[in-house]
Amino acid sequence: MNLFPKNLIIYDIINELNLFKSESLNNLNNLLKENQFKPCGRTDKIKIGFIQPIEKTFIHSFSDNLMFRALKQTKSISYSAFKKQFSEKIKKSEERKQRSLNKKELKNLKEDLIIDLLPYTLPVDKFTNIFTFHSNKYLLIESANYNSAEEYTNLLRKAIGSLPIQPIKSSYKKIETIMTEWVKTGDLPDCFSLGTSAVLKSQTDGALIQCKNQELTSDEVLKHIELNKMVTQLTINWKEKISFNIKNDFSLTRIKFSNELKETNNDIFCEDKISRFYADYSLITGEINSLLSDLNKYLIFNG
Repeated sequence: MNLFPKNLIIYDIINELNLFKSESLNNLNNLLKENQFKPCGRTDKIKIGFIQPIEKTFIHSFSDNLMFRALKQTKSISYSAFKKQFSEKIKKSEERKQRSLNKKELKNLKEDLIIDLLPYTLPVDKFTNIFTFHSNKYLLIESANYNSAEEYTNLLRKAIGSLPIQPIKSSYKKIETIMTEWVKTGDLPDCFSLGTSAVLKSQTDGALIQCKNQELTSDEVLKHIELNKMVTQLTINWKEKISFNIKNDFSLTRIKFSNELKETNNDIFCEDKISRFYADYSLITGEINSLLSDLNKYLIFNG
């Protein structure tokens, strides 16, 4: 199981949740079990639920940090195949009725065709990890944007009854100002260094400039800043261990862990999956907690 996240959406847990405390974990495990994953039936399009990360529990706990795992199963019908069969059904129906179909008839025909095709559509599985960090101060969803993360916050809220969270507090303007200053001056905190990608947005007409594989402190990029463009996305390297793209909504995407970090536990035999899981999770927990501390300190999450 690969535990190294590629994307993260970060929420503040704004009220302390007793369910996330060590003495309540058995109760929490039972609540997650009641909402465990069940596979798609013949006519289901989507199913989502919790699964066991490892061994026989729905929760993995380490140093007051928690991990849950969800599985989303989706049946997606090929658009080209559907369009072809839908057109054929419309043609046959109109020939039989000797007239064009109205909107309601087209809708019913479409729904009937979907029901007919779903039993023969192979499901696609997507695994998503959910974390709490910093003694349950933050909830992290392994998703690339807030819309996709919401599926999993809703699932967790349904399971436990209440989930008092909110996106990290700060204004877009604040983080854009900090990132723009970093690119403009090249002066970053010691724990961070600039990557080679950024997105700049004009404050006048909203025009976007995308920089990829480029020296961000070059005259070309700085010229855009002089023309009143602000940095809205920026790739950053953290302590030569983790690189990531951070957006002005605090979502972290394209996360990459250094080879040295990922190979830390390579001395554990591949066959010993449980030991490797615990070792990797311990490693990731420590590094992400440290990264969150620096992001909070220098990008003012709670400002």
